[in-house]
Amino acid sequence: AINSAFKVVRNGGQVILFGIPSKPVEIDVAEMMIFKNLTVRALNACNNVDTAYAGTVTFTSTDSFGTTVLPANSTLPSGQKTFTNGVTLTKAGTQSVTATDTVTGSITGTQSGITVNPIGAAKLVVSGITDPIGACSSSSVVVTAQDLYGNTATGYTGRVHFTSSDPAPATLPGDYTFLAGENGVHTFASGVVMRTIGEQTVTATDTVTGSITGTQSAITVQVGPANYLLVDQITDPVTAGTAGDVRVRAYDLCNNIATGYNGTVTFTSSDVSTYGPNGAKPSQNLPLVHWLPPRSIWKARSETSLQIV
Repeated sequence: AINSAFKVVRNGGQVILFGIPSKPVEIDVAEMMIFKNLTVRALNACNNVDTAYAGTVTFTSTDSFGTTVLPANSTLPSGQKTFTNGVTLTKAGTQSVTATDTVTGSITGTQSGITVNPIGAAKLVVSGITDPIGACSSSSVVVTAQDLYGNTATGYTGRVHFTSSDPAPATLPGDYTFLAGENGVHTFASGVVMRTIGEQTVTATDTVTGSITGTQSAITVQVGPANYLLVDQITDPVTAGTAGDVRVRAYDLCNNIATGYNGTVTFTSSDVSTYGPNGAKPSQNLPLVHWLPPRSIWKARSETSLQIV
């Protein structure tokens, strides 16, 4: 007797699956190939081909990739039919294919345990770079080798080279050869430092096969926090006792003007007699580029310097 639950029977090396006793459907798919021949047989309760079966079967699979190909709905002349190259499974892992009568859903059968292996690397996926990222801030980057269908190419052992649209230039990992034990994935810890403000890209390319490549694009590089101040535009040489302007600019670590800086600065000078209005040293919140009005009266006759602390 045949159990109503599905069961797998190995028969001469073929995989045969039985459904409920009434009219099970048998599916035979050659394993571990991308393109598979599919044979469907309608079986009666005694496991014989039901030559009188006149139903139409439809196909489904656990392979969820959009590139999966299954046969169209079909009848089974004399109770069986072989669909040559009828199945294309593209998602790596263990998959199954099911045939079901379009009218009586209980007439069904499944081949399970179909092993789908990834094929060779066709592209690289670059990911993991912080986005947005501050200029001169470091970030890790992950490179994954994938096959044509988007499966991780676990056997990839190629060598990759990095480039970037950042003209500064960006700091990138050196050329790297994937190890067999990495299964097609490698993380470059703190491997990327972007410097130029705006939208940038980072690309990894196989050094032998240039078509095996990938890019993380639209990485937004933002101005970093203020790292230092630049003081300039003081007239030099200057006549003692003459008021003059001074410009102050805040820069991030990558020498970009720190547009978000709104700190308070105080002034000092090697000229011990320098003073501002009413004898006070100038101190105020400064925007990105601020031209101070005449404040500092130079009283010393020797060369002097002014800095902000």
